[in-house]
Amino acid sequence: MDPFVTLPTDTLYLILSFLSAREIDTNVSPVCCWLRELTSSPKLWKQLCAINGKELKPNGTTEQRTSVSTISTEDTSRIYRDLYYSNPCVPTDYKTIRKALEQCHAGNEVVLLPGIYHERILIGTVEGRAQDENTTETIHVNIRAAFAEKGSAITFLSSTAMNEACIHIRGSNVRASIKNVQILHSVRGNDLWSGNSAIFCEDGAQVSIHGCKITSESGRGVVLLRGSKMTMSNSTIADCAATGCYVSDVGTTLSLTSSNVVRNGTGSRRSFSIASLGNFAEFVDVVPPGHSGLYIESATSVIKDCLISGNALTGVSVVRNGSVRISKCDLTQNGEGAAAIESMEGDQEFLDISPEGHALAGLEKNNRSSRPSSENVLFGGLIRQGNYSALAADTLASLEIQYTLSY
Repeated sequence: MDPFVTLPTDTLYLILSFLSAREIDTNVSPVCCWLRELTSSPKLWKQLCAINGKELKPNGTTEQRTSVSTISTEDTSRIYRDLYYSNPCVPTDYKTIRKALEQCHAGNEVVLLPGIYHERILIGTVEGRAQDENTTETIHVNIRAAFAEKGSAITFLSSTAMNEACIHIRGSNVRASIKNVQILHSVRGNDLWSGNSAIFCEDGAQVSIHGCKITSESGRGVVLLRGSKMTMSNSTIADCAATGCYVSDVGTTLSLTSSNVVRNGTGSRRSFSIASLGNFAEFVDVVPPGHSGLYIESATSVIKDCLISGNALTGVSVVRNGSVRISKCDLTQNGEGAAAIESMEGDQEFLDISPEGHALAGLEKNNRSSRPSSENVLFGGLIRQGNYSALAADTLASLEIQYTLSY
């Protein structure tokens, strides 16, 4: 009698979900005829995709997803098997995100199971240098949590790294997408222009952020430079030592919608003690408090339906011919007012925009003056909804509680 017959199929699927696609094909399938038949079943590969959060959506259309039911069993098996192969899951297929990115082809996704991933991600760069400055091939990189409701976390907390970003994206040929991930960053140094940030984008990179929460204990949350373009939605930038989001240079653009930029610019915090650095302690510079939620310098930004509150300096600062369109936002209780706009003479005029939405200097009225409940209010403004709480000040300890498994 086949020993596997008495094993419930769902249990076997769970066991096989801990193996990579290649391990199933090379180590499981050849064992016996029954396992060979099982590993050829579309039900197995479909279930493994579901367990590891690998979604079947060739172009994101409902018609293409439902069309799978109309094709042959053999083709269905191939489709789900190819899906399982081509979208690496961390840590099932690879132990690190960086290794998964190396093996992931254009248009596919790196999927993160719930947990904490302690690593630095370089996209289009090799240790801060352009990977191939002469290449014209577009690099597509997609990273997302396997399950939006559970999320996952990427942390770069280093007592040795100096002014390095957690996620560094560089190059006009780079198209990157990050979804439903928490990012926590803390390094040595105070050079905010060279990489001390949670996400650092430069040289024309195009980046999409959705459903994320971003914190840097030592620097800025997000930096966009030299023609980079970012769209961010349903996300939170909170509790950063310096500016929540810094956007600079002609041609650089930011589109920010339905997001929270709160409690930024309060100065350095550390996930490591200065005493633990020994002889290196004297080289640890701190970032003093007093920074804006968003700082737009010679760049262009569109900010819509956002909560920008509780930041140490201003909610939004616009300098050196920067261009910002703000609509339907709550700008409340920022240290030096809602917004600072640099005039032609270089002086700054502070504008105060109340949560009731009084229109000042051509800004559109706020449509968020009604408050459904006190649980959705922060600094007198309505919290925009995302996958992560804008109220919590996340630390490594709180993430470890949130994720019982740490990879």
